[in-house]
Amino acid sequence: MNRWNLDQVYKRFVKQKSEIPDVLANQSVRFFKDSFKKQGFDDGGIKTWKKSKRVELGGGSTLVKSGRLRRSIKVKTANFDKIVVSTFGIDYAKVHNEGNKKIVSVSSYLRNGKQVKAYSYKANTPQRKFMGVSKTLLKIHEKTIDKAIKDCFK
Repeated sequence: MNRWNLDQVYKRFVKQKSEIPDVLANQSVRFFKDSFKKQGFDDGGIKTWKKSKRVELGGGSTLVKSGRLRRSIKVKTANFDKIVVSTFGIDYAKVHNEGNKKIVSVSSYLRNGKQVKAYSYKANTPQRKFMGVSKTLLKIHEKTIDKAIKDCFK
């Protein structure tokens, strides 16, 4: 009699190997979307975002006007080699997640039939990180992987 029943252990391992990337990817999506509820990023402790002017004037939540940015967080790739979670169709996501301090140049253009001269301005968007590597998320993933491995030996 095989004490460990290695055939069953192997079958469960193969099943876990195919399922665990999807589980981890979906945990990541939920974790990143929770940043909007927490109004900050959890990296072993929540680093709260600087309030937006709209919020300071009494309206809504920072980074949430329509919810489009939060809804855009989706799994791009989930396999045993790599898991990628990204925002889709939102050009301003990177600016908010990383911050922006640079000079923006606007070329001349027509406005109501009149020529507007070229100008530049300093864009200063504070970082409001909602996605990225997180100690807290890594601990969640570790627990999930540990449980999956233990379940192989049941």
